[in-house]
Parts: sequence; C-alpha cells; structure tokens
Amino acid sequence: MTLTPNQRLTPRFLESLIVLFGLAACNQNISSHGKSYGGPTEAYVRLPSSLVTDKFVDASGFIQDHIHSEHYAFGYLQKAVLDKLPQTQQQLITELNNYEWTHFPHDLNTLRRLPDTETTGDYEEFHDFAAMTADLEQTATRFPEITYLEPGGLSVQGRELWLMKISAHAQRNDQRPKILLIANMHGDETVGRELMLYLIRMLTQGYQHDERITRLVNAAQIFIMPSMNPDGFELGQRYNARDVDLNRNFPDFVSDPHDTPANRAPETQAIMALHASHHFIMALNFHGGEVCFNVPWDTKSNARKSERFGDDGLLRNIGRQYADLNATMRVNHSGSFDHGLTYGYEWYRVKGGMQDWSIFYRESTHATVELSHVKWPSAAHLPRLWDENREGIIRYMEQALVGMHLHVVDRSGATLHQVNVRSSGHDRSSGNERTIHYASGVVHRPSLTQMQTLEISAPGYKSETLNISPWQFTGSNYRELVLSKD
Repeated sequence: MTLTPNQRLTPRFLESLIVLFGLAACNQNISSHGKSYGGPTEAYVRLPSSLVTDKFVDASGFIQDHIHSEHYAFGYLQKAVLDKLPQTQQQLITELNNYEWTHFPHDLNTLRRLPDTETTGDYEEFHDFAAMTADLEQTATRFPEITYLEPGGLSVQGRELWLMKISAHAQRNDQRPKILLIANMHGDETVGRELMLYLIRMLTQGYQHDERITRLVNAAQIFIMPSMNPDGFELGQRYNARDVDLNRNFPDFVSDPHDTPANRAPETQAIMALHASHHFIMALNFHGGEVCFNVPWDTKSNARKSERFGDDGLLRNIGRQYADLNATMRVNHSGSFDHGLTYGYEWYRVKGGMQDWSIFYRESTHATVELSHVKWPSAAHLPRLWDENREGIIRYMEQALVGMHLHVVDRSGATLHQVNVRSSGHDRSSGNERTIHYASGVVHRPSLTQMQTLEISAPGYKSETLNISPWQFTGSNYRELVLSKD
C-alpha cells in the first residue's frame, strides 16, 4: 500500500494501520471448535460510507453488512476485486478479522475491541444442529396436539431445514391465518436461532395455561424455522455451504424479475416451495449485526409515498410498536434509524432479499428484525435479548389476527376460489392500494383498526364493495360474503 503525504501525517490513519496489521496477524489461525471462519477469497472490510454508492456496489460486488456508523460501512469484498480497485479507493479500505467482528463488540471508528460487560444468571449455550434437532423433536413429542415438526427442505450438506408448526390441531392444514418466522438465514447471525427455540417453548408450555398464548395458538397457524442456514451455522460463516448469500439469492422484482427457483440455492428453493404451499399473511425474519426493525422496500427507494409497500402504514405502525418495546432498539437513532425503525433501501440496498420477494411475489406482509449489535455474542446475552424481543414478537403475531376475516361463497353456500381482495384505507400507502389474491375464498386481511374499503371479486362473479372495520379473529368468527354470478 502506498501512502500519500497527508495519510502519513494523519494520526487516525496511523492508528488504523496499527489495528489493521494487528488483526491481520491474528487472522492466520483464527478458529473456534475446530471450524474455520472467513474464506481465503473474501475480505471483511470497513470503508467510508461515501464510497458505497449503487454504482460502486454494482461494479465491485460489495455486500454491505448490517454493522455501520455515521461515517463508515462494513461488508464483504472478494480479495481479487479489492486488489484491482483504484489505489485511491484501496487506501480508504481497511481489512478486518471476520471472526473478531462476528463475536465481539468493537468501536466502529477506532476498530478496537470493547469489553463485554454482560452479566447474567443461568443461561443455555447455543444449540448446534444435533442439539437443535433434539430440542425440536422433544417438544413435538411432548405436545403432539399443538405441534407438527416437518422437514422444510434440505441444505447443501443434507441438513433438515426444520419447520415447527404450532396451532390447535396442528396436523391439519386448515384455513386459519398463517404466520411465518424464519431465523439464521445468515449462518453467523445466531441470536434469532435461539430466540425461536425459546418462542416454541413459550407457546407450547403456555398453551392452556396462559390466556393470551392460548388465544393466539387457537386462532392462528404459526410456522417457525429456527435455522434456514444450518450449514452456515456449523461452518461458522454467513453463507451456505456453497458460499451463497441466501439473502441475495431470491428473485428480485427490480434486478432479477424471474420468479423461478431454477439455479438458486437449495435453501432458497425450500423457502420458495414453502410459500407455494402456504399463503403467509404475516412474516418476520431475524438477523444480527444491528438493532432495528426494517420495513420494505429493500431493493428500491421508499422516498415517495406512492411507491412504498401498499401496507406501509400497517408495517410502520407494528414496527414502531416493536421498537418501542425493545429498550436497545428504541434508543437507536443514528443514520436512517428513527429510534430503531428504518426503511430498508434508505439504510442500504439489498438485491435478491427474502423480505421483498415474499411481499412482491407471494403477497405476504413481511418485515426484518435485527436483534443484536454482535452477530454471535456470548450466550450470556441470550436471556436479555429474549426479554427485549419477546413482547414485540408476540404482538406482531397478534396483529395478524386483527383485520377483515371473510368467507366468500356463492348463492348455494359453496366456497369460491381465486378470490381477489383490493383494499384501501387509512393504513394504506398513499395512492398505492393493494390487491391480494386468495386461492380459497377464506380471506384474512390484516389491517389497523380504522375503517377499510374492500373490493372483493372472483372470476365469473360480480364484485362487491364493503366499508368495514377490522376485528380480532378468534378462530371461527368469519363474516360471510355472498357473490352473485355475472
């Protein structure tokens, strides 16, 4: 690296060099439990935020990480690309030790490791794949009436993407609202994996003992995938076992508008198949490296209200509630974060993300939660992180039950199919009414509590317009709507 005169005279630049070479020396033999961290072809780097434009990202393949500060961005660059960047850009980029930054808190400006001051009582260690499988199987055996453990697909290395369904009469696939929670799609972002196991225990052990949990389990079908990337977890890396970033691997409606599973990672294909089998009206996925609630869009600007996600008002309302319930999230007010709430693209652009795909192509209402500043913290942090997020997760699921719940039939009382519901109201993005298609005439349309206007139609039938206020679904309190033939 060639230094300019100005760089030689800058104390901060000299400090960065010291830290860089110190970490580089540590980089040679970093491992944990016999597993290597960080591939030989990729660098984990810090660079000025001003350098990270869409043009730079598209040209370099830079994958921005969740960690960021006012002046710096962090992420992944292929070393071959890094070596070919103009010298003026290389001089602005600091290569870091990925294991260090995944497992320990750091000062983002000086790059120094910070002390980990977490103290707690009893806690569980992280579950590897075998322990996670045993935990899920034990729960399914203990609560057979309200759980159904099924394989959600296979990873590259043949591990099951376990999917736990929790619902009254869980072995039946009925028409109650379906909610999906997915964690650990980046293998080294591990907190969500553990919180999903805690959530499964709370829902199963609280059923018939806690009125609120019993009401939720009776009214909804809850699908929980603790680990979408079990290979990545076992390898201690972000990517799957073929070095694919699963949150850049979905069809992107802007840059890759082909909704097909062909040539995608098996884990991605598994999630696409899952959505083909179930219409999830509400979904959350959990990451780490920041603490915030991320709402769509990730792949395009949200600056103009007319271009935002149709249920922008609904998700922002839920996201605001989630962030306010989380003490750490609530005080996060830097950059694009509004006390823990952010639009995805305005934070940083993601192409091929799961959140936007499931909304655009599968008509879900999907948000992303960043759970912890450190991706793979000491397990001593887990009880606190569970306490900070438990109420927000429960309220998110409860919101799926507030809305319009219709049974659309013909004059003989037979359920219609291919029903379309176009909605507008106070919680819709300005000028962006949203139409959702239902394969069955059983309609669950989450909404806030204000009056809504619904236009309901089905092929061969006259459409009906309703002015209707949302209500809490209890499992059977549908409103029947009869459509007449054209």
